[in-house]
Amino acid sequence: MKKQLQAGFVLDCVKETLETEYKTSEVQGLLKQLSYFDIEVKSNNSQFDNSELEQTLFVANNIISRGLPTRPTLWLENKILDCFKNIIEQDKKLLEIGSIRQELKVDETFIQQLFRALHIIDPEIKGEKISKHQMPSWENLGSDFEEGFLFEQLPKHVSQMWTQLFEPQRELENILRFSATTEDEIDKYLNGSIQIFNEQHLDFSLEFPYEVNNQRGVIVEVDGSQHEEANQKFIDGNRDTATEKAKWGKAIRIKTTEWNNIQNKLGLIKNLEEEQLFKLLKQNFESPLYSDKNGLNALELSLIPFAVARIQKTILHLIFEGTLNIYSNEWNIAILERDIPCGHLAIQDFEEHLKP
Repeated sequence: MKKQLQAGFVLDCVKETLETEYKTSEVQGLLKQLSYFDIEVKSNNSQFDNSELEQTLFVANNIISRGLPTRPTLWLENKILDCFKNIIEQDKKLLEIGSIRQELKVDETFIQQLFRALHIIDPEIKGEKISKHQMPSWENLGSDFEEGFLFEQLPKHVSQMWTQLFEPQRELENILRFSATTEDEIDKYLNGSIQIFNEQHLDFSLEFPYEVNNQRGVIVEVDGSQHEEANQKFIDGNRDTATEKAKWGKAIRIKTTEWNNIQNKLGLIKNLEEEQLFKLLKQNFESPLYSDKNGLNALELSLIPFAVARIQKTILHLIFEGTLNIYSNEWNIAILERDIPCGHLAIQDFEEHLKP
């Protein structure tokens, strides 16, 4: 079973440094996006009762999830910063009055790398690895044409990175609900549009971490012959109107009858590659930060706290669900670290959370 969880840590010195060079809305949008992640848990017949420690666990959960993202524990912050003593300095004026504040002493190039580090993409998914067989985590797609669009047409006509950026089969209701920003909009969607589009899905969607050209995201629909029928055209028109009002822009509709001329429909996606967000994603896709020592430092400084928060949130979720037994003498946990170290820190810091 798949489930979305929310948790994230960010170092104050990283966030403050980024906001000196980039728009606050962009930095906060990227940090918030990194605070959402999916887990997949296979069913387990064993259900453990951890209720006696429920209050302690709730406190730990609140600490991890009290902001998206929030500050790490002082213990974790010190452990991370100890590895970067050459670029970290304490604010001496605040230290004199008993406050602790760390400052990054880095040049503009390193700040740019910190910002790039927030643009997550896997540079390994290219070439032969772009297929449903190599990417088993993808949801089942609605048709062969949708599979062809994602795994064949996109990599052929635009950057190969788009295959992993688009989310298939997201609920339309979900987009409308989370695009509402005012009480009036929330009321309108809850009592109107959301009910109308209940249980409807979008073929492909991509939500931006911050607005690009005053848009919150892009939608692609692959339309078969049934979309030529009057009733379906009416439904499609209502869907497009709703997403436009939610600032997602009108859907890019690709007819299966136009399959051989699909590149003409991908102009908007191609144009997006000229925007800052996608320029940096493409740069990370083609030239990974970890191939350079300073780039790797930027990745670790930015993303270790997020990785730790995700591990801790996942463990807490498994405890709350009764999958892990809090009274066991040991847990057997495997954590694969492909780019940044985080497992040992996450477990040690988690133990600190649970200490009486």
